[in-house]
Amino acid sequence: RGGAERLWVLECMVQPLAVRFRFHFQGNRKTNRLDKPEWFFSYQIARLKEHMRLLDVLLEPSLRLASLLFHASVRLPAGNSSP
Repeated sequence: RGGAERLWVLECMVQPLAVRFRFHFQGNRKTNRLDKPEWFFSYQIARLKEHMRLLDVLLEPSLRLASLLFHASVRLPAGNSSP
């Protein structure tokens, strides 16, 4: 089977993150503010930090095996601000 067919696992893992993101940044939520883009970016950076081990240890080798490697490691800025 092709590597792209194996990505359904990744879709299942990302789905809860997408639900949380939509909860905070769509609709009439107080966090959904165009004048506060830093809230969006802070949220995304915090989620990346939470899942860095998953990206480095599990996801990147799996993508390498599936010939879909795009180097999952991300350099994150120091500090942590949140909405």
